[in-house]
Amino acid sequence: MQSKHISQDDEEHKRETDNLVRILTFPMLKTVKSPVNPSAAETDLSTLLEHCRTPGVSTILSQTKSPDNVYILHKWKQRQIAELGEEIFKENQRETFRVGDRFHGAIYRFLNGAPVADLDISPEMAGYWKSTDQFLGKISDIEDQECFTVHPRLCYTGKFDCIGTYRGHRCVIDWKTSKRPKASLSGTYDYPLQVAAYMGALNFQTDEYKQIDHGLLVIAYESGAPADVHLMSKNECLLYWGKWLHRLRRYWLKNQSLT
Repeated sequence: MQSKHISQDDEEHKRETDNLVRILTFPMLKTVKSPVNPSAAETDLSTLLEHCRTPGVSTILSQTKSPDNVYILHKWKQRQIAELGEEIFKENQRETFRVGDRFHGAIYRFLNGAPVADLDISPEMAGYWKSTDQFLGKISDIEDQECFTVHPRLCYTGKFDCIGTYRGHRCVIDWKTSKRPKASLSGTYDYPLQVAAYMGALNFQTDEYKQIDHGLLVIAYESGAPADVHLMSKNECLLYWGKWLHRLRRYWLKNQSLT
């Protein structure tokens, strides 16, 4: 019987794959009883990825969409281009991003104490502002806004919108704009995974007495309709953290050449 020859490259690939499995058990929260300290398994993982370019949360989610979601997005783009033409479609996309950036900037200034009269609400942004203006006063104890965070063990980075308190819970807050209703958390697609990813990175670098275990997604509408507000409980955050870890592992499996 001929024995199988396993090359050194095959052995290294198997070790890398085994190490990437450990991503799936990484905790979102530290506790007093079990703080997240570098264990041997975590050290192996960080060593494996230490020479990689650290990707952003949005990049990871974009590159790990399910085939069904990739197909749906592709068909939507095709329909839009057929209806509008490619140049107008691209310009509409650019304008959507510009309006979103200005909307985030207005919220940032408002929560930092600027009066509404000084916010320069453009006509394109007016509906989104109307959608959220009655809600913003319910956010208190603003700690940080528009800050970058990084997870040094899981090797990803991201920029979160806000940390503040809502209904007595410290939350990672994400502001989103939409032209269509997103009345349920499940209808917000990958947004909850983004929140969970930011939360895990922030918690890793914070002591166990200051952990954040709630998220808040605020969906503002172009029409000016009242924003949908999705408060993510601790259990929901843990659920989406698990989904995020699977997407993160999928990203590194697809990008083995980076490791």
